[in-house]
Amino acid sequence: MIPNIIQRIKTTVLVCLFSMLTLGCISKSIVNLQTGNPFAEHTWSNKADKIEVPFTWYDGHIIIETSINGQAGLKLALDSGASATVLFETLRSKSMSLNVDTTLDLPGSTVNLINDAKVSVSGITIENLTIVHVPLEQSPLFNSFEEAYFDGAIGYDVLKQYVTKIDYQNQKVIFYKKHDLEKLSSDWLVLPIMIKGNIPYIEASLKNNDDQKESQFFVLDTGAPDYIYSQLVENVSFPEKHFLGNMKHFEGASQIKTGRLPYFEFANTEFSDVTSHDLGHFSDDYGVGLLGSGLLRKYDVIFDYQSEKIAFRKAKKTTLTTPIDRSGLNMEPHIHGGVVIDVASRSGASKLSLLPGDIITHINRTAITEHNFDQL
Repeated sequence: MIPNIIQRIKTTVLVCLFSMLTLGCISKSIVNLQTGNPFAEHTWSNKADKIEVPFTWYDGHIIIETSINGQAGLKLALDSGASATVLFETLRSKSMSLNVDTTLDLPGSTVNLINDAKVSVSGITIENLTIVHVPLEQSPLFNSFEEAYFDGAIGYDVLKQYVTKIDYQNQKVIFYKKHDLEKLSSDWLVLPIMIKGNIPYIEASLKNNDDQKESQFFVLDTGAPDYIYSQLVENVSFPEKHFLGNMKHFEGASQIKTGRLPYFEFANTEFSDVTSHDLGHFSDDYGVGLLGSGLLRKYDVIFDYQSEKIAFRKAKKTTLTTPIDRSGLNMEPHIHGGVVIDVASRSGASKLSLLPGDIITHINRTAITEHNFDQL
């Protein structure tokens, strides 16, 4: 899961930076990541003041086509939870020549820090960028090249520079050279956000154990596929009625709880019985969890990092429900369709005699592709 990767990198970078300062030896890449790539050069080559980029909605991620160091056709997730640009070793990226400055040891994995990268998204180019490279054997997400369905993530490095609209309904991202959110039409709601550690946070309300509303900050995370991922706080208990699932991260795999919180409010919208995942391993100095694309895609969303604002407009024909997949089948994308990760015992899927590692190419005689994976 991308947010967990970035969280681990951010924490480890802080430790490494302190150690290097103590020793009097500072790595360029470590400093660049910690300070948000301040020496990166941004070029806008489009004549118009906006650039529209289509995206594919795939396994809950916003996938846009990107070029890195001249390697075109790379598929990166637009991930507001990514404080740095991440490149996975995949079939599309494995032959790239990369300038490795140093390696970074994370709990359970080692990643490469790459200097002087050049990243292009349509008419936008970012040069002299430090990015994170994750070799396949160190990846917490993919076990093989056939499972590596996207090539990485980009977030802060582009969002900090350009006002960015995500049109979930029409599946396009619009970058603006200049855009004043205060001049939006009245059907838009403009709210403040907080940028900490190159990641955006928004205030939302829960009900505590005394049934009183309580405001907390959540990461606005377009890289988190579901609704709410919570660590919660001492006086807000996770529902006793929940079920267990598995989640991959740098330390390996762990169980997470999935249940329904009775109340959640953000963007002037109240949600009842909202689906939430309890992340036991998650930690954050500024917030209590993640607000993912499961809720965000019920709106059109505009990020303005420089003004620390965000705008929401409710999408047409949206509902406030947050369905839970109770099939018992945990399946991830595969080059041939989907791969079974696990099957819950005593579930409907357990009757299908499927085993982890099995490849599923069709569902109800329909071939599984990147365009219908989420619907099927």
